Amino acid sequence: TSDKRLKNIIGTTQKGLRDLMQIKVYDYNYKSDADKKIETGFMAQELYDIFPQAVSKPRENNEPADKNPWMVDYGRVTPLIIKAVQEQQQMIDELKKQNEKLQKQMDELTALMIARNTENTDNNTTVRK
Repeated sequence: TSDKRLKNIIGTTQKGLRDLMQIKVYDYNYKSDADKKIETGFMAQELYDIFPQAVSKPRENNEPADKNPWMVDYGRVTPLIIKAVQEQQQMIDELKKQNEKLQKQMDELTALMIARNTENTDNNTTVRK
């Protein structure tokens, strides 16, 4: 459930873009699939090291994988993705501000150069007369 009334909020997550960037995404097919249909996703054992909240692992590691496999709850990865996008947007907004500042400086320098060139041209014309 996502009902706030049922939760003790600990704080905003410390997981984010850095963690998301560590997750490898694979194309694969299942060994048992005769059609060899290509799927895209994660390897549960790798994801467990980065974001264990999204992984269910077997109680017994020595059980055969087909009887009790490691599982990924892809829906549980969604908050991590959203947090990473939020971080990226914050970076984009900061870069936009820096870009606007640099553009303003370039415009001011261009105007100053044009003014000096015009002034030099006027002075050269006056000297020739």
